[in-house]
Order: sequence, then C-alpha cells, then structure tokens
Amino acid sequence: MKPHVVIADDQVEVRDMLTASLRTEGREVKSFSTGSEALVHVTRNVSSVEMVILDLDFGTGEPDGLEILRQIRADERLADIRVIVATADSRVTRALRDQADLVLIKPVSFRQLRDLAERLISPPEETAGAR
Repeated sequence: MKPHVVIADDQVEVRDMLTASLRTEGREVKSFSTGSEALVHVTRNVSSVEMVILDLDFGTGEPDGLEILRQIRADERLADIRVIVATADSRVTRALRDQADLVLIKPVSFRQLRDLAERLISPPEETAGAR
C-alpha cells in the first residue's frame, strides 16, 4: 500500500475537507468515520501510514479519540506515526500536548491543515521512495 494519511472523524463534511486539503498536496488519504475503524487500519498498515488526524469525539457507543490516541501510543509498532488531534474543546489541549504531535482547535481551515501536514511529514515525492 502507498504511504498515506489516515483521517478519523465522524463528521462527513470535516472528513471531506481534510481529505481535499491533503490531496491538493499530492497525498494519499484513507478516511474513517470512527476511531476504532481507523485504529484497525493503522495497525494492519503500519509501514504505510505517515500520519493520523484524529477527532476526539465520535459519539455514543464508540471509543473516544483520547482512547484511540492512548492505544496508538501504547503500541510500539506505531511509535513513529505522527498524530494530530482535532477538537472543538480548547480545554483539553494542554492535557494532550504530551501525547499528540499537534493539537488543533476546530474549525480547522483547509490551508492550515495543508501547511501543518507539510511540516510534519516529508513531501509526497520523497515519501514514496522512502518506505
């Protein structure tokens, strides 16, 4: 599988915007409506996942993004994967700073995400030959 970014957000509009933002930079993107689906994908495709963009709130019945983040950080195989957390709750940013590579306060703009992703992971043309 090609190197790619994983997006986990239950809001389709947010997933679509994040996906479009990253694809304009030539990145491959796989998106999921739940954190648990994204986590399964990440654990099965460790070598090709460049970064995870994770919403914190997936609604009733789903593990929240904080639990998914904890599971990612607890798995040694996933240690090198960058994780950006996106949340509308600015109060949690301080608590997440030690666990996430970056915490974004929603709403996140198309341009903001594109620029931040570019800083966190290598350019797509370099990444393709690196893995």
